[in-house]
Amino acid sequence: MKKLLFILTILTVLTGCRKSTDDAHISGAISGLGNDTIYLFNEFGNENLIDTIFVNKDKFAYDIPVDTLSIYMLLFKDGTEYPLFLNRRDRLEITGSANALDALEVEGSAPNEALTHFEKTVLLNDSLNTAEKLRSVEAYIRQNSTSIVSVYLLDRYFAQQASPDYRKIKDLISSLSGIMQDQPVIEFINERIDMLDKTGGSRSAPFFNVPDAEGTKITRASKFADKYLILTFWASWSDSCKENNRQLRALQKQFKKDESLGILGISLDVDRDAWLNAIESDTLDWVNASDLAGFNSNLVTSFGISSLPTNYLISPTGIVLLKGVTPDSIAKRLPIYLTPANEARKKRNARK
Repeated sequence: MKKLLFILTILTVLTGCRKSTDDAHISGAISGLGNDTIYLFNEFGNENLIDTIFVNKDKFAYDIPVDTLSIYMLLFKDGTEYPLFLNRRDRLEITGSANALDALEVEGSAPNEALTHFEKTVLLNDSLNTAEKLRSVEAYIRQNSTSIVSVYLLDRYFAQQASPDYRKIKDLISSLSGIMQDQPVIEFINERIDMLDKTGGSRSAPFFNVPDAEGTKITRASKFADKYLILTFWASWSDSCKENNRQLRALQKQFKKDESLGILGISLDVDRDAWLNAIESDTLDWVNASDLAGFNSNLVTSFGISSLPTNYLISPTGIVLLKGVTPDSIAKRLPIYLTPANEARKKRNARK
């Protein structure tokens, strides 16, 4: 009896040490990748936003807990992103070449194999022009309304365009099945469309030219060229802005060594002393500006500000990436944007 209890105890310990059988497993061999690093992230999910996969002699393996079918992205150091559709217990095998990271082959699950096939026959088909490829993408989405591949294609080839066709995007979203419409990326697209409607339908951040405390006019190009910019609208009289500023201080501390990031606070105060006192008392040592026009400022209309605080994340090219989210949420997504930006910066500095 004692022996049986001992065996059961050992089995229990071993079972507890074993990785969850629900984990998704990713393995692969990409020739020419050497001992590089790959980043894995789920931009729209609740899981850890970014994980690191270490490559050893072109090969790698990684286990990740997954609750439900989601879109993940592999981010390579040259900035190339490649999608993965991961579900519980998936076993994916990735092959390809470091010289063609946008043309990897993924086996082990129906969605990934479907995308691989579609890429080979359409997206990477040099005999098709851009318009023909877009028509094929649209046809695929409409014919595969229950596929998560359609969700990815809708976001990649329609929502992420420089001049999105919002009516077509909404029409394509309505063609998806209910469960696909519940994907976080679709929710994000809908929110982005609503936000762009308020800013005149453009993904580009409106121009601003606002004086700082010394009267120097601050613009995105003059002060934050080639940087990701966190733009926060706030006011000294708003209690919720104090909490927002606290989170921004934590974010600034977390990314203080990152040269690819800048922060600008634009106050909707009308009292100059109250504004400057709040900057000092809240220890806001990032760039601050205000035209002291309060909600009569032209910026309220151009940026679609309806409440305070309102935070933006703007790309180095002036594209609105995020709006209306907390600094904590921005901090979780920043590694996605900053990792390739920092790699590019290092390469530029190495050439000098």
